[in-house]
Amino acid sequence: MTSNDGDNHISCFYQNARSVRNKTDDLDSLMATDHFDIIQITESWLLPSDQDIINLLNASQYAAFFSMRPEGRGGGVLTLIKTSLKPTMIQTDSRLEVTITKITEPVPLILITFYNPNSTITWADELSDIIVNISKKSNSTPIILNGDFNSPNWTPNLVHHNPLDIDFLIAETGLAQVIQFPTRDANYLDLLFSKNIQLSNICPLSWFTTDHLGFTYDIPTTRAVAANIETFVAYDFKRTPWAQMRAELENLHSLIIKIPDPKEAYNEWHREICTLINKYVYMRTVKKNHSPPWFDDNLKWLNRKKLATHKKWKIYRSEEYIASLETSSNTHSNSRNNNMSNVLLSKYQSIQNYFGVPSTLKPKLPKIPILSLNHQS
Repeated sequence: MTSNDGDNHISCFYQNARSVRNKTDDLDSLMATDHFDIIQITESWLLPSDQDIINLLNASQYAAFFSMRPEGRGGGVLTLIKTSLKPTMIQTDSRLEVTITKITEPVPLILITFYNPNSTITWADELSDIIVNISKKSNSTPIILNGDFNSPNWTPNLVHHNPLDIDFLIAETGLAQVIQFPTRDANYLDLLFSKNIQLSNICPLSWFTTDHLGFTYDIPTTRAVAANIETFVAYDFKRTPWAQMRAELENLHSLIIKIPDPKEAYNEWHREICTLINKYVYMRTVKKNHSPPWFDDNLKWLNRKKLATHKKWKIYRSEEYIASLETSSNTHSNSRNNNMSNVLLSKYQSIQNYFGVPSTLKPKLPKIPILSLNHQS
């Protein structure tokens, strides 16, 4: 259940997405469900140049907090928090891939999303220092830490073993780890810790197609989360000065055609196109459940159909659901055959009763003489 339904909790979702750059439809639909107050993603793979995705996030009802690599592939942390929770970023000079945010509504809370790329052996010490310093400043404030810790040798059921990085983290910070199911094959890579608060409804759930299992959890609150004044920002292409845009595009073509490297040419083209859109295309704030200004009735219908289809696909694409369909189909087929047999038997018994034929006697078909078709002249 969402917090918008009046329940006194903050609804949260986490998953290692293994790139949202090629899963923007999934990301968009996840935010559009309006089910989660907080969305935490590791391995976002986002770069500062991904302006189209950043614009998508900025146009949503979520405040976006990033930890990006300046270039290259992989890594990155993305935390999305509804603006009604009044989130703010806590700055740190750490080199870790981490976002630290403070929430003030409906309860004060520190939220930490972390990704461990195994690029440093001191990550546990650095992360422990961050959490200990936060605890000293606000001793009773609840702290929630989750992410991909990339510690395949650690499990919550280990006993009598040499201490691992996760054990040192727990000992230094006083955090409690609450995930009790593996999140990648048989490994407990994605973990959830809490301090000064007891989390509830921790359930495995995946939204992105990836080799990591995600999960949801609820943060209890003393009162319901305030509803957002839900709006989104849309481009109004009807008011775009296309003459100036066309002239700029011609200049852009002359610039791009001279770049010999295709990848460099595409990156430059993409960057300039985003700049032109932001320069010339007006942006309008639109209330939720209202269509963008250029949507006619046909586009509205197509958009509703697309969202409904995508939502069904997310629900019904699992192998378990397909297997249940096959089982149901076989059961239905057998049931249908049995029903047909029962109907035929019932009709046959009715005929027996009508003609007074004893049920112990089997019906005998009358012998019909076979006529020869040979014509004798």
